[in-house]
Amino acid sequence: MIGAEGLTAGLEALIETGDANQLLLVRAGTAAAKAAETDDAVLAEYHGHEVTRQGVLFWQKWNTLTGNKASEEETMRKALLNIMLEEAAEAEGLAPSPEDEAAYVASQKEAYDQLPEARQFVDTYCIYSGMSLDSYWAEIEDGAHGILARGALKNRFLDTFRTEHEAELILLDEAGQREAEADAWEVYEQKLYESRKTDVVFY
Repeated sequence: MIGAEGLTAGLEALIETGDANQLLLVRAGTAAAKAAETDDAVLAEYHGHEVTRQGVLFWQKWNTLTGNKASEEETMRKALLNIMLEEAAEAEGLAPSPEDEAAYVASQKEAYDQLPEARQFVDTYCIYSGMSLDSYWAEIEDGAHGILARGALKNRFLDTFRTEHEAELILLDEAGQREAEADAWEVYEQKLYESRKTDVVFY
């Protein structure tokens, strides 16, 4: 059985790393989410992946509920960045196998069954988005590839960072090390976005 920390981490990642072509494009059915459905205009496109106003507005509303308020521009940039990260992961041979994806989905279902906080998270998401639990799991299956690919890319980056900066990191306490790693990853993301944004078509 997977530990609680590992189970909940995957669930939190669904909100933090929702893809434009996966979780970001949820077709919500509740009154709150239907407000986002009034405008399904495409805001941006990157290598065949579209970011719609509907998806951006939905995630802005959801992020407000979860205390992660972000502007339309920030939300759209995050969606595009996630696509770029997945693309970079695949280019480095870090795409997950079907078995890895199946195991990930199974771990999320295990979390839902065993952890009250995970069940509350999923049930709240389903209520807010107006989707059934079956539809939610279908979204998880669709999003597993991207989530795992981006996670593998980040893990490889951090492993390299820790090796190259071992002398500096050893002088920091645990919190300082985590902050240094987070800062380095943020810089990587910024550089990746800047290097590929010329391929983004904004509408």
